Amino acid sequence: MEPTALGAAPAPRVKTWSLLLLRFAAYQAAWFGIVLGAANGRGVPGIAIGAACAAAALALEPAESRLRLAGGLAGLTLFGIAAESMLGIAGLARWAAPSAAEWACPPWLAGMWLFFAAAGTPLFRALRGRAPLAVLAGALGGPAAYASAARLGAAALAGWPALLALAVIWAAALPLAAFLLGGERASGGRAATS
Repeated sequence: MEPTALGAAPAPRVKTWSLLLLRFAAYQAAWFGIVLGAANGRGVPGIAIGAACAAAALALEPAESRLRLAGGLAGLTLFGIAAESMLGIAGLARWAAPSAAEWACPPWLAGMWLFFAAAGTPLFRALRGRAPLAVLAGALGGPAAYASAARLGAAALAGWPALLALAVIWAAALPLAAFLLGGERASGGRAATS
């Protein structure tokens, strides 16, 4: 291996498929843990998983790009909290293990957004600069995930109007995530983008 411009040799590549499968399995296990916890009236798993994932992401991020990552995590999580609260105000969704105000985004769901923001960076990097694909993936994947969560008892959705609203929210959320969190890490071999 040749040294990089900074003099350090690049890290050896891990088998891409193995890493992708491991990430996917871990993501799914965490998603189910959060959703099933909420469906059983326990919001703590969502908060704990979201916080732990964000803390790990920040700890693993190079110091020179840690502040950018923290801002992206906060930005996407706040977007999610606002979007979920708007769904509640409109009467399109209700959640298990709700917050004090029935319409407001419950803490476990805020934790889910933080988890998504922290764990989804490989996806966000792949979608950076591919806005049409990000919009399509969000519009299809967001409602599918919520419909699954509703079937598991973590939410109640108001039919097609809720799914349509979720498609619009996620058609905006995934490109936003790609913008906020899709830049390369400083340690990734390329300069960080903002």
